[in-house]
Amino acid sequence: MSFYNEINDRTNIRIFDFAGNNHYLSIFGLGYHEAARSLAERLLCQDNFPDYEGYPVVFLYRHSFELYLKGIIYEAKVLAALNDVKFEANIYRCHKLRPLAELCARILPLVLPKVKSLPQIVTDMRRVAAEFEEIDADSFAYRYPTNNEGKPSSNQVQDVNLRSMYATMTPLLEMMDAVTSQLDWDLNQAQKLYEVLEEAKGYISFDED
Repeated sequence: MSFYNEINDRTNIRIFDFAGNNHYLSIFGLGYHEAARSLAERLLCQDNFPDYEGYPVVFLYRHSFELYLKGIIYEAKVLAALNDVKFEANIYRCHKLRPLAELCARILPLVLPKVKSLPQIVTDMRRVAAEFEEIDADSFAYRYPTNNEGKPSSNQVQDVNLRSMYATMTPLLEMMDAVTSQLDWDLNQAQKLYEVLEEAKGYISFDED
């Protein structure tokens, strides 16, 4: 195969069957963020660069942000024991960041009430989602010149400053990664608690003598 050889070395990229494990959305978010950061830093070290070299960076930042938002929503869904396949499918199909950010803004104070930095995180999420909606509402503008209907995917003339985007997205995505890590820990603790109580069913009986 063109993309595989028999050498098992550090250049291998492994992906698993993630079916039923959508809390890994944040792992994908981290990967896209690291790729965006690496490309942005390389371009920002140059005196100038062609516009087209910046397009993938904007897309990678947007996609990372979207994945983190969806990861937060999915993990909240698990914590709430909400078993709704249609809701989950709708979250996957949604690429509009503002409704995803608004839902996260409602969820996070309920699941992480003691995080002091949460109000700032929520404010930044809302602001970034609104700005992305202006330049790339449906995640087409920095991937294709046109959308599915053959219409221009962006405004007629649209400027984005890479240095400003890098300065904005780096701390926000790092904070969102910390949030999803906390949610992961909460989910793991909830699972352990469930297992303890399930085990207790085998030796504790409330039947009357």
